Amino acid sequence: MGTLGNTASSTGYASFNLYGQMCGKVTMPVGGTVTKIAGRFDGDGGGSGTVYYKLSLWRADGANARPGTFLRATSEITVAYSGATTAWYEADLTSPVAITAADYWLVCSSNVGATWPRLMKDDATGIYSWCTGTAGNYADPSSASWETGWGGLSNVSYLCIYATYEIPFTGLTVTHRVG
Repeated sequence: MGTLGNTASSTGYASFNLYGQMCGKVTMPVGGTVTKIAGRFDGDGGGSGTVYYKLSLWRADGANARPGTFLRATSEITVAYSGATTAWYEADLTSPVAITAADYWLVCSSNVGATWPRLMKDDATGIYSWCTGTAGNYADPSSASWETGWGGLSNVSYLCIYATYEIPFTGLTVTHRVG
């Protein structure tokens, strides 16, 4: 089992503000099957109620290597506006998806364009970006448009979001010799 993305337990944060989605570009080193995606969120922002998130996996085959082909989304993640401890929130994909060694985007979609809760980030090398538009992309992450309202490619902040994958077992033969 392996991870794809940023697993750091960082204390920096990226606020959604008016952005319905944020994403991080990652490189899958080998083929495998992605089963889960996790994001690190906090609820230190004040206000009350909850925010709902979905995390999704996209191929980096769109214009200018932006997200192009939607692959899968997770089930819903619920984070409290106030008082939620900074923690990893992991969710299963709707069904596992096999991917090859290539570039991908891990995307976090919110049901509101709100500052709180926040998706955590650190300043490691990586690409972090956002897509404006509406929070309506939350209900159906596959409907996101990545060709307008794109920003942040020069930002080197790296979102705390990662996928868990399994590498298929192939080609091992065990021979037992007696005597």
